[in-house]
Amino acid sequence: MTKNDILEDVQRILAKVLPVQPEECRLPARLGEDLECDSLDRFEIVLELEMLFEIDLDDDCVEAWHTVRDMVDSVYRMTQSPSPAQVAS
Repeated sequence: MTKNDILEDVQRILAKVLPVQPEECRLPARLGEDLECDSLDRFEIVLELEMLFEIDLDDDCVEAWHTVRDMVDSVYRMTQSPSPAQVAS
């Protein structure tokens, strides 16, 4: 999966949760200032991302998100790392 693939999924999720259009969710867009994402929205976004990508995003990772690029980079890193189930097999 490429970062562009992840960006498209993140844009779709953001447009579902927030009152924005997917094209507004460009990489430099700031979550709070540009997209008006509050803590409750962020929680819902995290749940959506975890289910879609089958990853576990920890609180420190999520708190470090300031832009859409931060989200995409985090999800990309998580999808490139082997999961504990993959390591055990």
